[in-house]
Amino acid sequence: MGLFSRSKNTDVHLPTKALVKRLVSQYMIHHKKDITIAAFFLVLSALLQGAQALIIQPAMDDALLGGEENKVFLITGVIVLLGVVMGISKYIQTVRMNTMGSNVISHLQSDMMSSIINADISHMFKDGSSKMVARFISDTYQVREAVVKSITGIARDLVLVIVMIGVMIYQDWELTLVVFTIFPITALPIVAIGKKLRRIARTSQERVGDMTSLLDDKFKGVRLVKSFCAEEFAQEKARVIFDWIAKLGVKAIEVRSRMYPMMELLGGASVALLILYGSFKIAEGEASVGSIMSFMGALMMAYQPMRSLANLNSNLQQGLAAAQRSFEVIDIKPMIVEAPDASELQLNEGTIRFKDVSFSYDNEIEVLKGISLDIPAGSKVALVGPSGAGKSTIFNLLLRFYDTTKGSIEIDGQDISGLTFRSLRDNIALVSQETGIFNDTVLANIAYADTAPDREKAIAAAKAAEAHDFIMMLEDGYDSELGEMGTKLSGGQRQRLAIARAIYKDAPILLLDEATSALDSETEKLVQKALKRLIEGRTVLMIAHRLSTIVDSDVIYALQAGKVAESGTHTELLARNGLYAKLHAHQSENETSVS
Repeated sequence: MGLFSRSKNTDVHLPTKALVKRLVSQYMIHHKKDITIAAFFLVLSALLQGAQALIIQPAMDDALLGGEENKVFLITGVIVLLGVVMGISKYIQTVRMNTMGSNVISHLQSDMMSSIINADISHMFKDGSSKMVARFISDTYQVREAVVKSITGIARDLVLVIVMIGVMIYQDWELTLVVFTIFPITALPIVAIGKKLRRIARTSQERVGDMTSLLDDKFKGVRLVKSFCAEEFAQEKARVIFDWIAKLGVKAIEVRSRMYPMMELLGGASVALLILYGSFKIAEGEASVGSIMSFMGALMMAYQPMRSLANLNSNLQQGLAAAQRSFEVIDIKPMIVEAPDASELQLNEGTIRFKDVSFSYDNEIEVLKGISLDIPAGSKVALVGPSGAGKSTIFNLLLRFYDTTKGSIEIDGQDISGLTFRSLRDNIALVSQETGIFNDTVLANIAYADTAPDREKAIAAAKAAEAHDFIMMLEDGYDSELGEMGTKLSGGQRQRLAIARAIYKDAPILLLDEATSALDSETEKLVQKALKRLIEGRTVLMIAHRLSTIVDSDVIYALQAGKVAESGTHTELLARNGLYAKLHAHQSENETSVS
């Protein structure tokens, strides 16, 4: 099952309480200062609004109806002052909460990145990068909305409702009881609507991941699309997903809108009861016009946040669906881990041995079956064989991207399963046909993972890799940005840059994975020249596509169906007329027919 693949648990929804608790305890708790300041001004703002509602009574009874002119200026001055202080309070509260929200998302994204980058490589291969990107952008945006707008909005509105209910009780507790007999009726449908919205939101977020993946595929493969005149075909596939997402959006709006009739009915019924009951109280002389108007003002101020609470719950459920998907990424547990007592690799010579190694992906079909390899220090050893023979798997096992299911791998007599990842991988350089050029400068690509790149060392590496000349032809030389996947470079240039990276790393063990298989003959000559310099003084294990590149290997292992079919030098294997001889003859025939 891939990193983000749908599983049987896709539709399992964790309780709101559990998700909110995790957001608060693991992320929001680190921002106590922002939360405390925001909470203070949140309460202050609510109290000031309560004061505005209370001041309506003297404004009506004394200033307007009572004709006490001296109180007019005082009351209007107080109202203006309350507005100014409330505005400042809301400003500070909003800035603090958004600061906290942005920092929470940065923390969440960092945790997601840490989990993904440290996950087993098997997960990375089974899920597209586009779906990962969608989680970082779409899902975390939804979580931010939940943290900043929903959770804090619910807290703000609850405080305001409580303050306004206090004002209403102060004015007339009996009338308050009458009005609020209606409110609990709406709670159950609002909760049900929220749960349904979370299900819709999760499905919608998954489809956004599918859309991102599809668009990434089509944009990167636009040359292939056009070469097949498949523009309409690609557009139709995209339209299906666009329509699917649109329908989910409409469904979410339809479900969310179901609460509006209830809330409007609640508001209308409350006002009607207030007018009916208030008129009776005024007629009996038990209440003044000012007290009833103050009560109505408090009711109106309470009604809006109560209405918002229904919307905020919907937004919260959508955000929590995204939070659950984010936590699923964070909770990934890698199976390939360092041993508790892992030791540093003590590299003396660089001898590598595979001892009766077997391996299967997902514990299914065996890819390697009892492989034993002996790679002497400083030697050049080649792996050949048909596709699926297990060549690349050997590289993956040596780098401990996977663990063997049987047997062991040793470097200078040290079992790699007992070594730290860093000490193992720092001593191995990998050059493959997938060059892995990043959207960064030439210098940063050559000195990859070096926090303080050595420019002179990088230039020397580039010269040794036959890359310096074309680098200097770029607009900014070694400071030139190379674009996504190195799109500004040709295939041969990218390959030479990858070789320069390996030279810069200066690891004693070198893995070459069909490094020249996709190059034209002229470019291959340059790359081979660079490789010759790179190979000097290192233990080299290489996968060969063009057998002409390995004739000088010290040992050649011919693999077939996960086993070593034969091994020896180029001359020895040709004389045996076995698998290697057949592969060589077949390739020679193809090259002759092409020429």
